[in-house]
Amino acid sequence: MRVLLIISEAPPVKSGIARVAEHMLAEFPAYGHEVDVFSYQDVGTWQYRELRLSNAFAYLPTLWQRMQSYDIVHIHGPAPTFSDVLLLGLGAHPRHPRLVYTFHFPIALPGFMVPSRIYNWLNFQFARLADHVTATSPSYAQVLTRYLPPQRVSVVPSGADYARFASKDAKPEGYRILFVGQMRATKGLQVLLRAYQGIEGAHLDVVGSSDAEPRYRKLAQDLGLRNITFHGRVSDEKLAALYRQAHVFVLPAITPGEAFGVVQLEAMAAGCVSIASDLPGVRDVAGDVGYTFPPGDHAALKKLLLYLRDHPEERARRAARGPQWAQRFTWKNTVALYEALYQRLLAGEVVANDLSRFPAPRVLPESVS
Repeated sequence: MRVLLIISEAPPVKSGIARVAEHMLAEFPAYGHEVDVFSYQDVGTWQYRELRLSNAFAYLPTLWQRMQSYDIVHIHGPAPTFSDVLLLGLGAHPRHPRLVYTFHFPIALPGFMVPSRIYNWLNFQFARLADHVTATSPSYAQVLTRYLPPQRVSVVPSGADYARFASKDAKPEGYRILFVGQMRATKGLQVLLRAYQGIEGAHLDVVGSSDAEPRYRKLAQDLGLRNITFHGRVSDEKLAALYRQAHVFVLPAITPGEAFGVVQLEAMAAGCVSIASDLPGVRDVAGDVGYTFPPGDHAALKKLLLYLRDHPEERARRAARGPQWAQRFTWKNTVALYEALYQRLLAGEVVANDLSRFPAPRVLPESVS
């Protein structure tokens, strides 16, 4: 089987979406299949505020020729002017191979909510051109069924590198809180900083960086925060060490652009209790193992942080359940689910799935287990 993976970011880029490409490239050959990647790196792009735009339309003639040599074309989106253009351009072609589209999240640009809603509606119409559409969570699978019949929709969760972050070591004394993410307003670090104000007997570790980092450092200073460390970008080894020493992990995103939260699973694997914004997808990953709070509500987040500080027994009980839950979401399982979906599409089988929950982990063949 030959698969063309069309995805906005791919290695060597470090991002959540790039990890999908990284693991497809790493795991798929074990099944005897070949994967090629087409991403932003192959087209021209430019930045407008937090929106990256591309000239992908100029590459449609080339892709029309290339796609005939593939069994599956798999597009991940939305990535405005990239995934949408290619989904429409390839899906409308009368001789396209089996076309799979993975919907990650709706666009929600601050200050552009009406254009965002129009874009999302159009994106769902384009999704109808695909032979099958996957979502990374049950919440967004249910959204897709408003536009597509259920048998054309599946849940295929993202994965986490469980083995890299898992730890059986006891947590150190104290109470450490961890944030891992890009320093953008939509990631909600400002919400966490305000929630942390006045919490005694704790230490906050902040991992991640951007041009906005000085603003967050100044906010921390203005709030009079003590016992806080801005680590910037860190190595994989340092990140694993920070997860293992943390007691609580916080994902305070404020928009649906945070649609899954792989970092939650990494934290759970390391024995952290996860607190996340009550957003579609994110809440699915939190399950009944983590805690959720209304997006942007720093007072509600502060109550949870104080509760977990003051109730170490409950904190330990939740933390003990995290690794078992996180272990369901390995990248090997994600790739196995995609491979099984491709095989069924090529065989012409109807794919019927329970869209109300994450699928059970697949039994992996010996060649990839």
